[in-house]
Amino acid sequence: MDTNTLTGKTLELNSLIDYQEGAVVSRTIVDKKTGTITLFAFDKEQGLSEHTAPYDAFVYIVDGEAEVTISGKSLPVS
Repeated sequence: MDTNTLTGKTLELNSLIDYQEGAVVSRTIVDKKTGTITLFAFDKEQGLSEHTAPYDAFVYIVDGEAEVTISGKSLPVS
């Protein structure tokens, strides 16, 4: 997959990544100087540690539910 552009493409996100027991799996969908789009699959009770990023964050829940904290504000999402 070309990670430089999504122009003119449609993606079935569920087909691009698989859950892995006890783990967080990631796959870069777009990787440009202006930002990245990374798809994550989280097993139950898994998460990312707090971190800073040079770009805005976008969260889209494909399956299940989670608690997302951005800039100190926690939100339940599903």
